[in-house]
Amino acid sequence: MVVNILVINAGSGSLKLNLLDAHDRRIAGTDIDAAPDGPEAREALRAFLDQTPNLDAVGHRFVHGGPELTASCRIDERVRRALEEACALAPLHLPPALFALDTVHRRLPDVPNIACLDTAFHAALPLAARTYAVPAEWRERHGIRRYGFHGLSYAWALQRAAELLARPIADLQVVLTHLGGGASVCAVSAGQSVSTSMGFTPLEGLVMVRRSGSVDPGMLLWLQTSRGLSAQDISDALEHRSGLLGLSGGRSGDTRELVKAAASGDDQAQLAMDVYTLRIRQEVAAAAASLPRAWTPSSSPERSAPTNPRSAKRSAPDSPCSASNPDSTDARTTTASSATPTPGSPSCSSIPERTARSPPKSARSSADRGPRRSATLYASIAASGIAAARRGQTATTRPAAHRGDHSEQPSRRRGGSAAQQHAGHARRRVAQRAAERVEAGDVRLAFGDDPHATGDRRSPRC
Repeated sequence: MVVNILVINAGSGSLKLNLLDAHDRRIAGTDIDAAPDGPEAREALRAFLDQTPNLDAVGHRFVHGGPELTASCRIDERVRRALEEACALAPLHLPPALFALDTVHRRLPDVPNIACLDTAFHAALPLAARTYAVPAEWRERHGIRRYGFHGLSYAWALQRAAELLARPIADLQVVLTHLGGGASVCAVSAGQSVSTSMGFTPLEGLVMVRRSGSVDPGMLLWLQTSRGLSAQDISDALEHRSGLLGLSGGRSGDTRELVKAAASGDDQAQLAMDVYTLRIRQEVAAAAASLPRAWTPSSSPERSAPTNPRSAKRSAPDSPCSASNPDSTDARTTTASSATPTPGSPSCSSIPERTARSPPKSARSSADRGPRRSATLYASIAASGIAAARRGQTATTRPAAHRGDHSEQPSRRRGGSAAQQHAGHARRRVAQRAAERVEAGDVRLAFGDDPHATGDRRSPRC
């Protein structure tokens, strides 16, 4: 049986038509680089429909399903009405898509039309990821939430990534990007969208071709109250005259042209590309931080240490370790997790050789105490504490009788002025304090051979 399915992708400035068979193979198609509701695209759509009369179904891409539509569905009067009500949330995309839908329905009234929603991919975003910090009344009364977009693109990219990696989608944690006229970033864990840069409308997030992406809401209020711009003025500027086009001074919103212009010395084109790429890097990093587990350089997917302290006790590697040299003027902190840890032999493959050594017997005997929190969580505590000590902002909470008054003791490790010796002691005290803060999780953090550390607090440097 021959199945012909027409897929219509009506974007904000283009119309793409593809005829597919039952195996998603492309039989015919055309791309019209013009507004879908303009005369050129209208005529091209009618001509395409006349050439393909035996259609079994037509799938329409809709950017926004609004609060009522959360999954792809057959279009009837109720669905058509819900899509029309959502036009205010995606004014650049939904009106042209509805125009294409109405054109197809008039020409082929008996052919079923299917709404394929970009927002459906993000419909089950975690509560914290989809909730805005605005008054509860707004969220409950007006349905304010993060919807997310480009879901059809992400669904395809996720499936393709799984095929190329030869791994099931359920095992993947990935960051995906969609960079076109509109642009966004999405974090996906086990096939589920867990974070995305676009929000209530497709205007939030990355810098785009003509759209601004995220800006300070206070700036918009100021433009209205202090400079007299109307809501329509602001909407037109953010939707049509911002983004790469605005950054380049109106030169172009096409990255290909801007790269060439920047190479020839155009400062505005260079600025546009710098802002564009910076925002992409920032959103990719934010998306990666949203994934439920973080991978360290020496860890594997099977043994990676989670950054969620609630789950870390259950699944963290048995021998996490970190090292920092508080006596060094460049006090760096390094963390590592072993893919296949051996009790008593923490893996420190990512730590420089000058600091790597086997732990003493006291540490080896305690290596099998059970799951521990990931040391990755607390490496930053040591780093910030050492930085604070350098600024003279050290503080301790234990009584002096327990910690000793090290400030008056001569240095046992190196020479130098009294100020240098005092600074060295201060750094060690702050590092020891950081170790005590994580002692409850039985994490063995190493801060060098502190002669004043005692018992379990004297952790080995890996």
